[in-house]
Amino acid sequence: MDTQAESGVGIALPESMIDLATFRACMRQVPGAVTVITTVHEGTRGGLTATAVCSVSAEPPQMLVCVNRSSSAEAVIVAAGRFGVSYLSHEQEAVANAFSASLDNRFDHGDWVELESGVPLLKDAAVAFDCKIVQTITAGTHTIFIGAIVAAVARDVPNLVYKAGAYGKI
Repeated sequence: MDTQAESGVGIALPESMIDLATFRACMRQVPGAVTVITTVHEGTRGGLTATAVCSVSAEPPQMLVCVNRSSSAEAVIVAAGRFGVSYLSHEQEAVANAFSASLDNRFDHGDWVELESGVPLLKDAAVAFDCKIVQTITAGTHTIFIGAIVAAVARDVPNLVYKAGAYGKI
């Protein structure tokens, strides 16, 4: 490509990209594990439902979460310097819905455990991680937080997944 636009983060983007409607329609067909990202800073809890979560590295153990910068939880995650990731079990659809809405009482849904770090994790999550932020990247509308995993626990239960606007289980 001869003509490229700079994205502002040192990556050259092609001159034209797909439109937003096409992107959204395609991404709706990609199933994703449903997670709740949580944090706390000076007594203020923050959280949101997310599917843009994945492992980054096994050595050292790290994972990333992508959080929309317009989310109320984003500023709390930045201030706290850490986050929790609770991969929801198939029985926790109500928790996913509560954390995807703008509810002040979202933590009233589910059974929560507060770690020594203060981070709240869902007690009956399929998998839960406590992460300390080691890198932050701004990408488009989102902040990508990369966290070193400092604690983790797993249960062998079916996971909640999301595809095409509907929940399912694996």
